[in-house]
Amino acid sequence: MKKIGVWGDSITWGGYDRETGGWVTRLRRFCDGNYEFGDIYDGGPSVYNVGIWGDKVADVLKRFDVEHAARNPEMVILAVGMNDSSHQGHPKGTPLDEFEKNYRALIAKAKSKAQKLVLVGLTNVIDKHPRNRGYKNDTILPYAQVIEKIAHEHGVIVVNLFGMMTEEDVSLDGVHPLASGHKKIYQKVKEVIS
Repeated sequence: MKKIGVWGDSITWGGYDRETGGWVTRLRRFCDGNYEFGDIYDGGPSVYNVGIWGDKVADVLKRFDVEHAARNPEMVILAVGMNDSSHQGHPKGTPLDEFEKNYRALIAKAKSKAQKLVLVGLTNVIDKHPRNRGYKNDTILPYAQVIEKIAHEHGVIVVNLFGMMTEEDVSLDGVHPLASGHKKIYQKVKEVIS
């Protein structure tokens, strides 16, 4: 694979990783230095980060076609869904049936355009952190389970992250991984694409 496109939210974008800029940046550095991902590195991006802070699955679904056409990656990685759960900015959350419908539509688009598709599951949070904006593990988990269910139905690789973040990994706000958390995500994603 010469190009990988990664769509998602603030965790995809790399928020709060002041060391390297997130797991996707780490993935790009790995791919740029690994000739299995292209015969000659010509300085062009091997990994496109298309993560946008606050995005839900419906947001990624709306922008996917035009952004894929602009980059045309052979591999697509989808890492979105956390913001669909209920929290202060989205108190009712996206209804699970609507979430599943949108996620299925997003997978169908990605599968029709890419040679390979990888899904990155949702991370856990620190429920009692004073700055976590109302994110709770028990409301995130059903969305993570929907992603896993759809992945298995479609025979798509899913990287399960739920339960992997420690208090230290998300200590600033209880939600967004710091460098240590992004390293963990990067390692798990790298394993499935290598």
